[in-house]
Amino acid sequence: MDIISQLQEQVNQITALTFNTFGTFQTEALSVRLSQNFPEPPPNPTEDAANFSEQP
Repeated sequence: MDIISQLQEQVNQITALTFNTFGTFQTEALSVRLSQNFPEPPPNPTEDAANFSEQP
């Protein structure tokens, strides 16, 4: 195996670990309100079959 292939393999491993780490942070982290100046986000609408045809 040449040095370029070894380097690519190491980069791929680091990338996989990074994506897995940030994915875990996104799923496990609690919601935090960063500032009182921003309004609350609207609640997620429920997906109805009647409204589905109206969506783009």
